[in-house]
Amino acid sequence: MKVSVRAVSALVAVTGILLVVLFVPSKSTSWPEIRIAVSETPLSAPLIIASSNGYFQKHDLKIKLIKARGGVNCMQMLLNDEVDLATTSDSVVMFTRFERDDFGVLTSFAESDNDVKILTLAASPDSTSPALENGTAGVVIDSASEFFLDAYMAMEGMNTRGIEKRGYQPHKLGEALLRKEVDYIAVWEPYSYMLSRDYPDRVFSYETRGINNLHFLLSHRTDENGESTIDREVSVRVIDALEEANRFISLYPGKAKKLVADFLSMPEAQLAYLWSDYTFRLTISDAMFLSLTMQANWAIGSGKTSRAEPPDFRDLFASSPLLPHVPANQASQ
Repeated sequence: MKVSVRAVSALVAVTGILLVVLFVPSKSTSWPEIRIAVSETPLSAPLIIASSNGYFQKHDLKIKLIKARGGVNCMQMLLNDEVDLATTSDSVVMFTRFERDDFGVLTSFAESDNDVKILTLAASPDSTSPALENGTAGVVIDSASEFFLDAYMAMEGMNTRGIEKRGYQPHKLGEALLRKEVDYIAVWEPYSYMLSRDYPDRVFSYETRGINNLHFLLSHRTDENGESTIDREVSVRVIDALEEANRFISLYPGKAKKLVADFLSMPEAQLAYLWSDYTFRLTISDAMFLSLTMQANWAIGSGKTSRAEPPDFRDLFASSPLLPHVPANQASQ
């Protein structure tokens, strides 16, 4: 059988093309590692599960979770360029927006109407609720802790100006209460549960469920044009991974709680006690806008800012994959 030179040349050419196609590196894995500051709270569950179950990796993302104590510290790490994304409460976002606009929000991913608690020392195990007015309160300044205390007092018809506030890191609030440096503290989970568990006859918890629906957000930096410093395709893949994590939470709550408890070094019984207080979903909702605006008006009225008007929060979400993409400089037009 004779084979022509032309046929051999054609075969070599086709083989070469196939080799080039097969060995061209994929562009989908070329993104740099994304560092995420994660608050040490069960509210961070979707991120923890997306990392533990390999959902980020499935979407060709290299993600590093960095633990931090509370959303204030997470936001500071973001603004210091120590991380690329950060978990923060809506209160932290509101306070920070009064000061600067070089950050935005990809999504709200968790909610709770019972995460922040107000605690005091009880005179006896069966003592009634002591009055909050005219005391000293320990709070995390410019956070959900501080807003929540004022919101509760306003709902109860108390004078919020009659209480002195002292700022602490969240993990130091319990110590301040037990040492009687303050009369009350406003603190989020898991710190509230730990205090009530360890000192059941000394710590009194006020009934505060439903006072405020806290939103937990995933924040990013923006450039001089107001666009996210995170590639939009990366943001979309982060959202997809979190969606998978939320499905896992819904389908396998027991396994989800174990993963979160292991990551937070928290007893599973403690997490099981808190779990029903949380709702995990990805959303940019009207309720969240209203909450941000309400908190901003509170900050103005209480003298927390010199600004006379709330910020325009619509620009915050210009880069969110949950919304149609509109250039940031047109978002509020």
